[in-house]
Amino acid sequence: MRLPEAIKVLRANTMACWWPESGMSGTDLAGVFWEARLLTGEIKRRQDIPPNTPFFVLDDDNPETALYNELVSAVLTVRQCMAVS
Repeated sequence: MRLPEAIKVLRANTMACWWPESGMSGTDLAGVFWEARLLTGEIKRRQDIPPNTPFFVLDDDNPETALYNELVSAVLTVRQCMAVS
């Protein structure tokens, strides 16, 4: 996943502050990551996966699995880009 796509996924699925389009500075990335973590945790919970399970397989027939994969990929992409810059 590329950075613009990752940002689009996170903007569509989180309600944390994204200041740059309003002319202000300081996007709340900690809030965005926290909210994405809560969302992915709830998806795992609804699929009966304990929270601290290190390895698991999500149900491919469940539509939330695609959202889980998108959110995790988006967070990893943004974090990688932040580490490089």
